[in-house]
Amino acid sequence: GLNLKNANEYNYLKQSKCFTVNGVDDSERFRQVK
Repeated sequence: GLNLKNANEYNYLKQSKCFTVNGVDDSERFRQVK
C-alpha cells in the first residue's frame, strides 16, 4: 500500500512539474513572439 501511495504521489508531483515547466516555456515563447 505504501509503495502504491508513494508512486501515485511521485507521478502527481512529476506531472505538476511538467505542467509548470510547460507553462513557463509557453510564457517565454509568447513574449519572444510578441
